[in-house]
Amino acid sequence: MVNATMYSLSVSYAGTDCDGTPYHIFISESTTCISDEYCLADSNAGSGHLSSLKTVCTTDFMQSVEESFSGSPYLLKLSCGDFGIGEVFFATGNCEVSEGSSAIAIATLSANGSASLETFSDSLCSDADASYTIDRNTLSSHKCDDNDCYWYSSDVAIANSSTQETDTSTFVSAAPVIELSPVDSGLNTAAIIGIGVGSVMVVILLFQTILCCRRRAVEKPIESHLQPLASLDSSQGAVYIQHREATGL
Repeated sequence: MVNATMYSLSVSYAGTDCDGTPYHIFISESTTCISDEYCLADSNAGSGHLSSLKTVCTTDFMQSVEESFSGSPYLLKLSCGDFGIGEVFFATGNCEVSEGSSAIAIATLSANGSASLETFSDSLCSDADASYTIDRNTLSSHKCDDNDCYWYSSDVAIANSSTQETDTSTFVSAAPVIELSPVDSGLNTAAIIGIGVGSVMVVILLFQTILCCRRRAVEKPIESHLQPLASLDSSQGAVYIQHREATGL
């Protein structure tokens, strides 16, 4: 049975009680790691002891990093190939430093999914020793880049967690199906029948109107033709009567 690889995490905090969000974590493989039960003063912090340190031993350093930052933004830089060392930076976009600390950096996570990192030797972050720009694809794919590093960030971890949590939910809900009750269905049927009957009646009335108009149009010429004949008959009758009176017959 192959034993899981053990990692040692040196977690650095500002202040003296290892409380709050760490500003830096140094990760290395270790076969002799022993977790600290107590918070220790950082030996690099000088006499002011403004920085504290604790060691965490784990076989899952990613999980330990997540727990250490507890939702705060971070940028994780790992060396490619066989695991050498890894560093985690508090990604606030500000100069994160504790007096006397050897880990001084500005780490930034951008809204477009990219990230950047600058490391410094001076506590004012005035002159960068090294500078890295990590595009969105490199950061999300965790592929080895031109600097022989690969990267993780809290944004990617949160996005993956959100996807897992929402996989079982429905993003686009289907349109609701409305089932009509028997009463509603009866009313709709009656309305449809009423509309159909009304349409038929309109057609019948229209047909009758057209037929009536055509009949009147035919009757008018006939009446005008008969009127001269009636006038002629009355005039002939008058001539006949006058003729009889003249002859005495």
